[in-house]
Amino acid sequence: MTHYRTHFLDAIDAHRARHGMSRTRFGRKTMKDPTFVFRLEQGRNPRLDTVDRLLVEMGHEPVGPRFREEVRAFLAVTGMKRSEFGRGVNKNRSFATWLLDGGLPRLATMDKAHTLMAGHATPAQREAIRAVVEDGVPAAPVGEEDDEEIEMAEDGYMSTAEAAAYLKLSQRTLQSYRGSGKGPPFSRFGNRARYLRSRVVAWGREREARSTAEADEMAREAGKKDRGKGAAATPPDRDDTGKGAS
Repeated sequence: MTHYRTHFLDAIDAHRARHGMSRTRFGRKTMKDPTFVFRLEQGRNPRLDTVDRLLVEMGHEPVGPRFREEVRAFLAVTGMKRSEFGRGVNKNRSFATWLLDGGLPRLATMDKAHTLMAGHATPAQREAIRAVVEDGVPAAPVGEEDDEEIEMAEDGYMSTAEAAAYLKLSQRTLQSYRGSGKGPPFSRFGNRARYLRSRVVAWGREREARSTAEADEMAREAGKKDRGKGAAATPPDRDDTGKGAS
């Protein structure tokens, strides 16, 4: 998704560089305001119609149509209600409807909307939004199962270091889990332990809890299972060099 203030400032800088124009001259020529660029860099907040007019004058595509299409696609793909979107952007429940009906938001509001969309869309949803905006694919809801499909498509083996880094655990803890049977399933290739990425992700998700009490209860149940089956002895592992634990 486009960050609109950055895009606008970059377009102005590139145009000034091509034509050898100072900030003062650009502002005077385009807006009859020699301070326009200076004030823009300091946070001036022009409306979408001003932004698009200047972009077109500089030979760029206007951002308004794309911005509205991103918002429309985001709402369709994520299922977020228009009122929720509006409250999140500027505490105005009617903002999305006003925008999609042709309203002209200011630059800062556009970037607030950008931030909200980036923070509330999963990887699969962001890809679906991109496909709608750039490829013309019809918008359709995208749920968690689609993210899981992406994870499976990108599946592959991880070393102990990679699996530990993903789970935010130490390698020593993961090695200990292999001996006790507490950790994610792993495969052994010679003296090297390897973890299938999808199994590591699934193991982490199985440990999600909604409260500390629930997490403690899950840990107690896991401890009972471990005591019941006993610790499985495993030979020492080696890293990719064959010199140490992996």
